[in-house]
Amino acid sequence: MAWIATEGNAFNHATDRVDDVEAVAEAQKSLGRPMKDTVEVSGSGRVRQTAFRATQVMRDFVDAGGATVTRPAPGSFYEFITRMPMTDEKTGRPRLDLAFDSSNAQGIFKMTAAAGADR
Repeated sequence: MAWIATEGNAFNHATDRVDDVEAVAEAQKSLGRPMKDTVEVSGSGRVRQTAFRATQVMRDFVDAGGATVTRPAPGSFYEFITRMPMTDEKTGRPRLDLAFDSSNAQGIFKMTAAAGADR
């Protein structure tokens, strides 16, 4: 809700599917880019994702007394995901695991909530 309250219906994040998210994360870190500390792994182990840390942006809010106060809020971010193959239960053929794992999403939410806290 913080995103919608401050940014409206604007770009929040983009996701790039890559072959090896761990290698991408290490390469980005070696370039000095602000990556999350960890790669999130789904319960099945087949979906792995990480992201650049969200940059803090300053936004105006209204406090309890009605005064405008400027506070930091997480900005948009870019994430990387690797989706491993699995066997389709109905056809027996291999396919990518396209499941959404809410625990991975929670990791991203925590990262954006604390975007400026670890700098």
